Amino acid sequence: MTRGDASTSAGAPWAIFFPSANTTIVVEIEARLLGPHGTVVASLDAKQTAPASANSVPSVVAAFDQAVSATLAQIVTWTLSASKPPSS
Repeated sequence: MTRGDASTSAGAPWAIFFPSANTTIVVEIEARLLGPHGTVVASLDAKQTAPASANSVPSVVAAFDQAVSATLAQIVTWTLSASKPPSS
């Protein structure tokens, strides 16, 4: 399989927010690397957390941004390494 044959599939992100003094954002995305015929070549459960610096909407939004960015970076890194063709 070449890189051109690979695609990824991920579920929709969602969030639940219960305000408290110790709010932590958890972002979890299940990603699948698909082959040319839709068969799953590899899968990853990517999960990252980020604590909010305060109990306020701007702090929670910043933490959500941090957790989403870290999760997506984890998926990109994994995709690049998982989609490399086998060495001969």
